[in-house]
Amino acid sequence: MPELMGAGVTDAAVFDSCRALRNTSDYDRAGVVSAAEVDELLRETDAFRGVVVEWLAREHPELVP
Repeated sequence: MPELMGAGVTDAAVFDSCRALRNTSDYDRAGVVSAAEVDELLRETDAFRGVVVEWLAREHPELVP
């Protein structure tokens, strides 16, 4: 994401951490993801959606309705 959207986008590390945790729960053992972690991921993705929409509006306004 930073390569595409610029160095100011720091959400990549958060999402990569969640990806690793998901892989653990998928392949190694169940129950490693807590409800609090799910809530945090939902907040992070909602905030990131706003960042993406702003970036699209600035860089590619033709893609934003």
